[in-house]
Amino acid sequence: MKKIASITSLLAVLVLSTSPTAFATDADGNDTPGDWVVTHYKPFGLWDTICDEAIRKGKKVERCYIRYVDVFSPAPKFAAQFVFIEPEGQGYKVEFGIEPGTTFNGASLTVNDGEKVVWDYNPNECLERGECILTGQEADIFIQSMAGTSGDDPMLVSDFNDRHGTDQVLEWGISKFAAALTDFQTESDKRGLR
Repeated sequence: MKKIASITSLLAVLVLSTSPTAFATDADGNDTPGDWVVTHYKPFGLWDTICDEAIRKGKKVERCYIRYVDVFSPAPKFAAQFVFIEPEGQGYKVEFGIEPGTTFNGASLTVNDGEKVVWDYNPNECLERGECILTGQEADIFIQSMAGTSGDDPMLVSDFNDRHGTDQVLEWGISKFAAALTDFQTESDKRGLR
């Protein structure tokens, strides 16, 4: 139950943000929007690159990330999904924000470059663990498949049944993702985060 509340709270914070300075959580996942100060914000369509900083135990902590948030069902049957990418060592950590109770039909998270599927994933496997996170080579393959698309109108597609029992298909345009990734890498490198 605590996990459901924390994911729902995180989604609410992501969604209700009306400016880049309003989005933040502390190291324990508590909502502390006034605690983080945004030092870089640049939108690429609906993909955002953001860097911010806060003081932790007397020291400045910096972070950079790429995010995409989709509120596909407003209140009273609120539902949303997000992708959150941050540096991890020399690579990346990718978190898919998927609400508990969501079910997918097999490999239902795909990167489509025109008619061709260049990456696919079965989120049901990670949902059984309670969180959907890619790291290492898995994260690299996902990110490169998104950044390397060259066709018209490439998409990240999520085909699922939401926690309210409604069939959903989300199609997120990724034509500006490569530019967002370049900006994210540049800003992360400036701060020594990669």
